[in-house]
Amino acid sequence: MSIAFAVSAWLIGGFRLPLDGLSAAGVLRRIGTALAIALRSPAPALMLALILERRFPVTPNQRDLTRGFYQDAVWYVVDYVRELTWIPLLLVLLVLLKRHIMGDRELIPDGAMPMPLLWGVGILAGDFFGYWSHRLRHRYDVLWNFHAIHHSQRELNFFTQNRFHDIDSAIELNVRMFPLLMLNASLTLTGVYTAISLVHFRLHHSQIRANYGVLRYLLVTPQSHRIHHGRDPRHLNCNFGAAFSLWDRAFGTQYENHDEYPEELGIRDENFPIEQGVRLRDFPRTLAAQMIYPFWKMLRARA
Repeated sequence: MSIAFAVSAWLIGGFRLPLDGLSAAGVLRRIGTALAIALRSPAPALMLALILERRFPVTPNQRDLTRGFYQDAVWYVVDYVRELTWIPLLLVLLVLLKRHIMGDRELIPDGAMPMPLLWGVGILAGDFFGYWSHRLRHRYDVLWNFHAIHHSQRELNFFTQNRFHDIDSAIELNVRMFPLLMLNASLTLTGVYTAISLVHFRLHHSQIRANYGVLRYLLVTPQSHRIHHGRDPRHLNCNFGAAFSLWDRAFGTQYENHDEYPEELGIRDENFPIEQGVRLRDFPRTLAAQMIYPFWKMLRARA
């Protein structure tokens, strides 16, 4: 999401300058830098994920480049478009909302708390609210219909983190970012935190046999998140954490078997338009059907 924060920071910076404060060349240079960052940002993490998948595969002789991988790569393109369009506008709106609520005041005044501790509070708060948001999106049908798109993937991979409906993404972004912004975190620093978190999210969606040893008591792992995506009834309603496993352990939703790697993943709705068995040239049509799916489900429920 680095490009969205770069564009947002530029937009907010533009609000503080007269119209002639930035030259056309300066604007193009900033946008070009943001585009370059966004285009190359997945490459190092993708290389790391592919190496780890080969070194620590979930199943012997597993394939890395599956139908699910290619479809989620299409979702990556969709996510890229989001970061050029509505996500920066939403981030700007959140900043303006924070200014409207707080004015010149700050939730925690400058100097009242060391900056690293302040950031730690903001990150934990965002993850705490994200945990409860995730639980609610599994509990209520109107929210689950959108979140189910993410869970429909039967072949977890590096790009599954991008497989989210726009409405689901907007909910997640609001919940996770607002606590940081309320603590007066800059969009630039928030973007850095988000970029680091994204690598973590991508790795625990990859097909890596790893539970991180004692770190699993703090962090979500590829093993624990694979359980979250499992179809087995025993795996439902557990492991909701995104970055930290603290909240699952605190609220009794942590699946305790840390050596189990389910093979059957995805949702149980056989009407969902999955990409397995679909020709590559039909992937855009499949994507459109997946985007429409939540609305079709709601209309069907009313019929």
